This record gives sequence, structure tokens and C-alpha cells, in this order.
Amino acid sequence: MKRNNSNEYGINIGSSTLIMIFALLCLVVFSLLAYKTALNEKNLALKISNETKAYYEADYKATKIKNKIENNITNGKSIASLVDYEKSRNGSNYIGYSVKIDENKKLSVELRRSGSNLKVVKWTEVNEASEDYNNKLDVWGGELGD
Repeated sequence: MKRNNSNEYGINIGSSTLIMIFALLCLVVFSLLAYKTALNEKNLALKISNETKAYYEADYKATKIKNKIENNITNGKSIASLVDYEKSRNGSNYIGYSVKIDENKKLSVELRRSGSNLKVVKWTEVNEASEDYNNKLDVWGGELGD
């Protein structure tokens, strides 16, 4: 009497190898996705860090200009070289200047002058990027040609 060594109900070696290959493939795909996500997060953090640094450098320069304007007013010197404009509105004198943050943004400052005192009226970041929204897409109107 011969014994049958084959297993009728078990998993064959070939199917277990396919399951291991599939599991390994899933792990590789998920690790690549995690790496790409981490790389994108790093790039975003660097971009935000550079923008923040540029803003605070411009803020520091704007503060120095404000201090120079105050010193010049106190000492009776001209402030024309430090400011972009001087104008009068509603009986108050306003002084304005701007400091470049980067190629698309600037820090715009407006001060209200009363005597030798200056009060900050506006200290805002202004986006100077020109955007053209006149891109047209020709859409078929429904008429068939002759």
C-alpha cells in the first residue's frame, strides 16, 4: 500500500510565495509614499521659513526707516529721501513708504504725523504679483459648419 504524501487541503508553497511578494510590494509602495510625503512637507517648511525670514527682515528695515524719520523730524531735517509720499487728508498729515519683501511682495507703511509725533496707521504686506485672468478657452457653441 502506497502512502499519498500530497496535502489536499493545505496552502502550497507557490501561493505562500505570492502572498509574501504581494506583502513586500505593498510595504515598498507605502514606504515610497511616506518618503514622498515627508519630502513635500520638508520643502513646504523650508519655503514658509524663507518667507517668514524675508518678512521679518523687511519689518526690521521698515522699523529702522520709521526711527530715522522720527529722528529727522525731531532734528528738523528733511525726510524726503526716506519716504515715498507725504500728503494731507482731513486735516492730518500722512507719510508713506514701503520696503520690498521679495519680488512679489512689499511691506507698506503709512504714518500719521501730528507735530513731531508719528502714529502707525497702516503696516501691511502687499502682494504685487500681476495676474492675468484673461486666458480664454474657445468653447463650441453648438452650431455645425456648412
